[in-house]
Amino acid sequence: MYLYPATAKSPKGKLRLLYEANPLAMIVEQAGGMATDGASRILDLKPTGVAPALPFVHRQHEHGGGRDAGLISSFSARMRL
Repeated sequence: MYLYPATAKSPKGKLRLLYEANPLAMIVEQAGGMATDGASRILDLKPTGVAPALPFVHRQHEHGGGRDAGLISSFSARMRL
């Protein structure tokens, strides 16, 4: 599992959707993994601007199903201390 969550300094995350998150998500999914922002599949997200930033999680597909949102929010909460 790899986490790049939102922090106090970057509350919306740091990876840019078009330049960093989408290419990495494509590689992860082609290798049989899963890439998410905690709520949605990265490759399903529509850009909302030129370079929108977002949190990023990738993991093996069968590992931990559906717990990404809670994992990201708890980790992000600790990073904001």
